[in-house]
Amino acid sequence: MATLIPTCDICITNNISKTACGWCLECEEAICSDCEKQHRRMKLTKNHKIIPVEDKKMSISNLDSEQECNDHSRKLDFFCLKHSQPCCVTCIFEKHKRCQELKPLPEVEKGMTSFDSSFANLEDRVEDIIESITSLLKEKQENKTRLEVQKNTIITKVQNIQRSINSHFNKVQQSLTEELEKEEQIQNERIDICIEKLSGILQKVDKLSSKLEQAKQHKSEFQAFLAAFEWDKTIEKEEKDWISLQTDKISDRVDIQLDLSPILMEFEKDLTEFGKIEVTYSPSKKLLLENPNQGPSLTSASSAIYKINLTKICSFETPSGTSRETLITDIDMLDDGRIVLADNSSNRRLVLMSQEGETLIVSLDDPTFQFVHLSGKVLSSVWKADYADYCCVHNNKVYYATSSSDAVFEAKLNGDIVWKSYCQKYDFPDGITTDASGNVFVACKSSKKVLVFGKDGKESRILLTKENGLNNPRAIHYKREMNILLVCNLSGQCFLYKVTN
Repeated sequence: MATLIPTCDICITNNISKTACGWCLECEEAICSDCEKQHRRMKLTKNHKIIPVEDKKMSISNLDSEQECNDHSRKLDFFCLKHSQPCCVTCIFEKHKRCQELKPLPEVEKGMTSFDSSFANLEDRVEDIIESITSLLKEKQENKTRLEVQKNTIITKVQNIQRSINSHFNKVQQSLTEELEKEEQIQNERIDICIEKLSGILQKVDKLSSKLEQAKQHKSEFQAFLAAFEWDKTIEKEEKDWISLQTDKISDRVDIQLDLSPILMEFEKDLTEFGKIEVTYSPSKKLLLENPNQGPSLTSASSAIYKINLTKICSFETPSGTSRETLITDIDMLDDGRIVLADNSSNRRLVLMSQEGETLIVSLDDPTFQFVHLSGKVLSSVWKADYADYCCVHNNKVYYATSSSDAVFEAKLNGDIVWKSYCQKYDFPDGITTDASGNVFVACKSSKKVLVFGKDGKESRILLTKENGLNNPRAIHYKREMNILLVCNLSGQCFLYKVTN
C-alpha cells in the first residue's frame, strides 16, 4: 500500500503543491521548508513549535484525549483556579457553579510564566521516586546477602561448639538449623514481597518518565500543560504508594542473630537448645520525596496568601538562665520536633526545648554568629549583611528584611534584587522565613505583628497581631516538612501554629 505523502497546507491555498517537512502544533498545519522559514520570521508565529511531519501521528494521537474533558468528551475551554483543573462548559454547570475564579484556558496559559519550572517539577518528582525506589531495591538485595552471611556465621559458630559436646548436641544443633532456615525463608519471602511492590511502582513510574520525555520532544507547551494535570494525579498516586510502603514494617531491614544459651558450655545434661533465633528490624534509610503532591499550580502568588490559615498548637515560655533577662532573637525546629532558641541576652546561650516547653539542653556561650552543632562544635562562620540582621534561603534565592527602610527583599545568590516590597512605616521588619511555596513570613517587632508576602512580593496580609500575644516578635521560623510556623517574642514567649491552605 502506497504511503500518503503530506503536502504543505499553506502552499495549497496558493494552488501550489509542495511536500511538507514539518507540522506546526499551534496552527495544526503541515508546512514545507520554505513556509517554515517564513513561519519562524513572523511575529505571530515565530514561537510556534514545529515538529517533523513524521512525528505528527504520535502528536495527534494524544491531542484529542488531552484537549477533551474525560467526563463529557467536550473541548476543554476554561480553567478553574480554585480547583486547579481544566474544565468544559458542562463541567462548569455541574461542578463549578459557585467558583469565582474561572478563566479561559488560553488566557491562563498565556499568564503562566512558571510553566517550565512546573513541568520540570513533574520530571524531578518522577526522578525522585525512581532514585528512591532503586536505592531501597539495592538495600533489599544487600539485606538478602547479609542474611545469608549471618546465617552461615551462626551455623559455623554452632558447628565449632558441636565438637566439644556429645550426641545430644547434634539433636539440638539440627533443631536450631531448621529453625534458622525457616526464619530465613520467612524473612526472604517478606523481602521478596517488598521487592515485588517496589518493582511494580518503579515500572509505572518508568512508563510515566517515558511519557514525560516524549512530551518534551513532541508536544507544544500548551499540550504538555494540559497533559500535566493528568500526569500529576498519576505521580501523586505513586508517591502515596511509595510513602505508604516506607511506613510499612515490610520495608525494614532484617537481621538474624543468635543468643547463645548461657549453660551451653557448662551443663550438657540440661542443654535443650543452642539459643534463640532473634530477628531484629532496623528501619531502612527513609529517602524522603523532595516535592510530594506539588503538581502544576495556577493559583496566583498574590491570591495564595489569602488562603493561608493558622491554627494554634501551643505556647510556652523560655526558661530563664543565669540572668533573669531573656532576649530571644532566633528560633528553629529540628526534625524530631525539638525547638532551638537563641538567647542573645547576657546569658549568651542556645536553648533546646520540646514542644511541651521542657528544657533538654542549655549550651553554647560564644557570642559570635556561627553555624554550631548541638555539641558546641563550630561548623562554619557566616558573613553578616550590612543592613539586615536576618536572612533565609529557599530555591537558590535569599530573602531578608531591613528595619531601617521597612522593606522586604528577594535576591539572587549573587545579590541581584528580584523584588522589593514595603511594610508600613515603623513596622521594623526583622525576622524572616519562607514556606515551601515561596511565601515570605516576616516578624515586625515594633508593630507587634507577623506579615506574609506572596512569592512575587506584590501583595501582603497580616497573619498575627498583639491580640494573638505578640510583643516585640523577632524570631520566626517555618518548618516546611511539618507546615508549622514558630514565632517568639524577645521576652521568650513562643507560639506554634499549624499552617493550612
